[in-house]
Amino acid sequence: MTLTTEPELNVEQSAMLAREIDELHQALASHAVIDQAKRILMSRFGIEGPRAFLILRRWSMDSNIRMRKLSEALIELTEGSAGATDPNARAVVANGLRGYSV
Repeated sequence: MTLTTEPELNVEQSAMLAREIDELHQALASHAVIDQAKRILMSRFGIEGPRAFLILRRWSMDSNIRMRKLSEALIELTEGSAGATDPNARAVVANGLRGYSV
């Protein structure tokens, strides 16, 4: 991206950079939630990180629910907290946990 000194383009560039920063913040937040869910699976089933990621990815592909939503549901189910996440995501995770064997 080429920066310019023209005022109207600077406003446009600032808005574009603000959107990009927001998207990066969202990506980092998603990454942290998915990592936490991976650690839960690793601990629960004694598996490595890549295997835990594959499980989350499979649940996501099979259910057409984003990995972040499934990860949030797994965290909630593990912590025993109330269902603030998508009930479909919670059901997929609950079924996945029941059906998984090492």
